[in-house]
Order: sequence, then structure tokens, then C-alpha cells
Amino acid sequence: MNQNSNTRLVYWVLAMITIIASTVSLGAPSYASHYSDTVDHWANAYIETVSSYGAVSGYSDSNFKPNSPIKRIEFIAIVTNALELELRKPIPNEYWGQPYLEAALEHGLIDSNEYADMAVEQYITREETASIVVEAYAISG
Repeated sequence: MNQNSNTRLVYWVLAMITIIASTVSLGAPSYASHYSDTVDHWANAYIETVSSYGAVSGYSDSNFKPNSPIKRIEFIAIVTNALELELRKPIPNEYWGQPYLEAALEHGLIDSNEYADMAVEQYITREETASIVVEAYAISG
């Protein structure tokens, strides 16, 4: 994927997550985030909005990495958070994304047949992104 395609994908994903988060959440955002690497970035307002709804939290180093491709599990976690799907408590030493995968499967965000062999640490494709966003829209009512 070239830089131009990646930028368009990031813009589209952030816009969709903003729409989903704003339609699902009741009331004002609960908190705001600030990432050191998005201050002068064109998507800063979108990133801050999505963060304020709790859909994203960035990385532990206080960065968002707005120009980096997104992994499948990261996208599933973002959409799961945006939809406010209930997650079970993580089990110690468990893969961090397991509760998100289980919630996404349970609520029909992803299909077990389609994603059974999905390498969650791989980057997400446009077609996978579109599929998840459509399902998220349907779930959000």
C-alpha cells in the first residue's frame, strides 16, 4: 500500500469510527486524549474526537502513530470500543486482543468462518475494514 492509499484509508477509518462512536455514546465524550505525534497532523481533530469517546487510546509511549498501517486486532479493538461492547476481564499472561476478538465474534462484528485463520497481527485490508465497518453500523442500529 503506498503512502497516498494509506492516508486515505486512515482518513476513512477515523471518519467511520467517529460516526459510530458518536451515534452509540450517550452524552458528551468522557475524556480527551493528546498524542505527542498528532499535534500538527491533518487528522488530529478526528483522532482527538475518537479518543474522547474512548474508541482509541494510542500506544503506551503516548503516541498515536497516525501514518502507520493498522493491524487487524487494533482495528477490531477500536470498533469494539466504539460500539461499547462488553469485554470480559483479561486472563493474566493472555494475548491482549483475546477479549476483543471474543466480543467481536459474539456480537457478529466478525464471522468465525471468515476470520478463523486470520493472523490478527497482520495489517488489515480495505475489504476487511469495509466488512467490519458495515457490521458495526448494523450493530449500532
